[in-house]
Amino acid sequence: MIDYTQTPFETVVSSVDVVLDLVGGDTQTRSWSVLKPGGVLVSPVSPPDAAQAEAVGATGKHFAARSDGAQLQKIAALFETGDLMIEVEVLPLSQAEGALCKSWGRHTRGKLVLEAVWMRP
Repeated sequence: MIDYTQTPFETVVSSVDVVLDLVGGDTQTRSWSVLKPGGVLVSPVSPPDAAQAEAVGATGKHFAARSDGAQLQKIAALFETGDLMIEVEVLPLSQAEGALCKSWGRHTRGKLVLEAVWMRP
């Protein structure tokens, strides 16, 4: 296990066949260095850079998820029975700056939701 807050993953990981990038940005850029020639970087977050892929002899793949009503109903049923647990932290809109910093710092578990209370004049 790698504690990414203490150790950059690319300093201890190398020669992997596949990277599944769920973060994008700098993490995706750094991920190219851990692939072995012929490896694949897959990301639903952002399209992998073709030039970086070519530079390390790897392939980049991008995919996008789509909604599926039947699948969402199954997931909802699992949630309702307690077989699926979802961690959500709800913060007031006034704490948006802190929530953003927390998210960018990757110190979240589950999802952060900002709640706005609208007052009618």
